This record gives sequence, structure tokens and C-alpha cells, in this order.
Amino acid sequence: MRLTSLMYAFDERQSGLIFPWILGSMGLHMRNSKTSHFTNRGSHFGNEWRVFSHKAKEHLTLFSDIELCYWLLFLEFDRSVHSFSLHPPARMVLNPSPRKLHLTAELMLKNGELEWHLLCGSNQVESGATADASALALKNDVRLKIFTPEVMVPVKYKICSLLKAAACLSAGKHYTLPPTLMSNLHYYLGQKQQGSLGSLIDYFQDYDVSLVLYGVVRLFAEGILDVEIAPYFFSRCTRWTRI
Repeated sequence: MRLTSLMYAFDERQSGLIFPWILGSMGLHMRNSKTSHFTNRGSHFGNEWRVFSHKAKEHLTLFSDIELCYWLLFLEFDRSVHSFSLHPPARMVLNPSPRKLHLTAELMLKNGELEWHLLCGSNQVESGATADASALALKNDVRLKIFTPEVMVPVKYKICSLLKAAACLSAGKHYTLPPTLMSNLHYYLGQKQQGSLGSLIDYFQDYDVSLVLYGVVRLFAEGILDVEIAPYFFSRCTRWTRI
């Protein structure tokens, strides 16, 4: 079966301006998004996103552009994360008076450890507003990670490429790849260990290119394959490495 709707996303000649069209057609919906402001200047946040998580196998609602970027960078495509619960039920803090603590995510890492995430503004950290989370994490012997917009600025160059990968996975969520393709992909990657997407596509010329690239993105999302995060994620010259 051809995934012809993916080909626009795979066209390395297109600029980042195509994302509103891609995301809408592939199941990632935004309302008046200002994500481009974040990727360009890191100063504007807002909007609500409805996305499909390949890792969680469910649709998620993200309540801001900054939460979308956090999900892409530190949950969905983080190889150390085995599973996660976004916006988990509130935990209770009892002292000095009972109140609810809302975490952004609870994670199970691949090494078996539990981790808590809290997404907030820098002013909240500076004012001590995260003290309850830190104290409760210490009491429960859980590692707490606090994320602010400033934490994401050094890796903001990854966001557009990861958006493409997420859109691809959303578009293909109802497709079953041919078993022979996946088997041959695993064999090829194991034999070569590293290479370019162009060489890989040429080797699998008997298959529709969008199916091959969808298989590559799935392996990338599952932590089996590392793909170069370049401006053009699906460029023929993009490098890959078998993990």
C-alpha cells in the first residue's frame, strides 16, 4: 500500500513553512500556532496541539507550543524513555497543608528507573515554586527533572525535524508494513551499521520510497536507529547509524 500522502513531508526541497499543511493532513492539529516563534526566537508560547504518540500508542493533547517542544525532545524521541504518562493524576502534598501537585509527566526509563518531569517557567524555579515537587521526589526516592524554555534553546534546531518524524508516524499509524520489508531492513541495517538514506532507498528500490522511509522513522522512534537531525530529516544525504 502506498503512503503517497507522506511524500510531501519527505520532499527535502520544501521549507519549514509547509508544516501547518503537513501537520493538519497527518493528524497533528494546531490552533493559531506560534511554534515558529519558538524555533526562531524562543520568546512566544501558546496554543493547543492534538498529536499521536507512537511511543504511547495514543493521541495526546499538548496545551502549549513549549509543551509540544518538550514532548518531542524529551519524551517521544528520547531513546532512554521506555514509556511515559503525560499529565498524570495529581499527587498530594500534606505539609504544611494538604494541596495537589501536578507533574507534567511520569516516565519509566529503559534502565527500569522512575523519573518525574515538571515543565515550568524560569521565574517559578527562581521563586521556589518547584520546592514541593523537589521535596516529594526526594521523599519517594524518584529523580525529578525540571524543564524551562531556556533548557530547550540549545537543542531547538531538532524541533522541525522531529515534527516531520512525528507527522510521518501519525500518518502511518493505521498502516502495517510488509513483513518482508521490515525483515530486510533489519538485515540491511545490521550488515551496513551506518550509511546515508539515499543509499538505503536505492537498495530498497522495489518498495515504495514512502514505505521505506516510514520504516526508518519507526526504527528511529523505537531507539533502534539513530538518524542525523539535520534541517532536512529525509534528505538523501542524511546519515543514519544502527544502535
